[in-house]
Amino acid sequence: MKKKEAQKFFDKLTIQEKLDIAKRYQNKELKIITFGLEHGLNLKGQSLPQLLGELPTGISCEYCDTEYVGKINSASTYNYNENNSLFNENHVNCPNCHHYPARFSNKEYFKSGYYSLRRCQCKNCKAFWENEKKQEEIAKALEKEKRLKEIEKQKENLKRLWETEGLVYYILGFGAIFEGGTDDNYQYILPVEEQIYPIMPSLSFRNKFFQNAYLENILLIKKNESKEFLDLNDKIFFKKFWRIDPLLELKIGFLYLANDEQIKGLFLELQSEECRAYLEHIFNSYSLEHTIGQKTVRILEEAVYHFSASEIFFLIWCAGRNACAYAKRNDLSNKHEGNLIVHFLEDYLKKARNGEWRTQFYNRPKDLPQSFLSKFFMRILESNEDTLYLNKENLTELIYKVRENKLISFDFPLESPSPSPSRQEALPAKA
Repeated sequence: MKKKEAQKFFDKLTIQEKLDIAKRYQNKELKIITFGLEHGLNLKGQSLPQLLGELPTGISCEYCDTEYVGKINSASTYNYNENNSLFNENHVNCPNCHHYPARFSNKEYFKSGYYSLRRCQCKNCKAFWENEKKQEEIAKALEKEKRLKEIEKQKENLKRLWETEGLVYYILGFGAIFEGGTDDNYQYILPVEEQIYPIMPSLSFRNKFFQNAYLENILLIKKNESKEFLDLNDKIFFKKFWRIDPLLELKIGFLYLANDEQIKGLFLELQSEECRAYLEHIFNSYSLEHTIGQKTVRILEEAVYHFSASEIFFLIWCAGRNACAYAKRNDLSNKHEGNLIVHFLEDYLKKARNGEWRTQFYNRPKDLPQSFLSKFFMRILESNEDTLYLNKENLTELIYKVRENKLISFDFPLESPSPSPSRQEALPAKA
């Protein structure tokens, strides 16, 4: 009964009178209990926002231009409110279109202080979010279509590569893996932290090979507890080449399928990646954040046609030392210093080709050991040397010797006999 009497009293007040009471109450100029006694009402502070009801805020709706209405904040909320707003923003709404501006959210329910609120359900907001959802779905569909087209294109390229010299590329890559990157039974590739030496000379070359092999369904990427490893897929590759000793068979298969020009091409790519790895090593040793771009790759690819990787190592070392000394003398930035190394290297390579700079052999640093790919390549050529010291002329002589030894006189059909032996049956019995 008392509540109804209080409500009747406040309903008789004008809007301006209600706003004055609300402002005095929130500024602590008005005590509600005293105000109630003066007018014969039993009032409490927390009941005032409910009794005053929704009041005009002086702000127009963004959709229909109607003035927003809302309930006032309690005195305690007002004191802790950063905006010192008279109204509770979560309840400010348009009486015409029922829009709640503070509840405009991309989530159906969202957190506001201690409360979980549902987003605005007015027809304009619903139409907006429905359109946003459609646009998002269209964007996702286009992205998915683009990604599928890229995958199909990659698969077509790999298929074409597979039908030509691509098989030789995979033989060389898997030879590197079997050289020392797998467990004793050749079941899976060891995690990187368990490998004594790197499989490939550079991380970019390794990632490229694994990505291509994965797309071609030669490798299966799986999880083993906390470690990620790559499972070898027996379906495509090893039906053609794997009998008893994968290293021997890959070696024979490489020489059986690869012509001399393909071997030279793979060798030059290997040397280029060796040089790239050493250049990255130089950048890291001088604490330079430098990304190797297309220009640098092109410089290295051209350099391996004229020099061995060991000689290029020496020129890279000279470029790094001299460029960093020059940068310190002239107080150059970190980025400028990295670009300067590439510039010096390009200059030294030109001078070396013109006979104006004397080159010399340079050994591998201890923290950049010979990769398994390099070791397997030399196994093919029946040499104990490091590919680091080879150039095109030496390579031609080694290929000729291997061909003369008639290594490929083995009976080596491209297809396995049917049925092919299982992995365990094919392995020789241990003594």
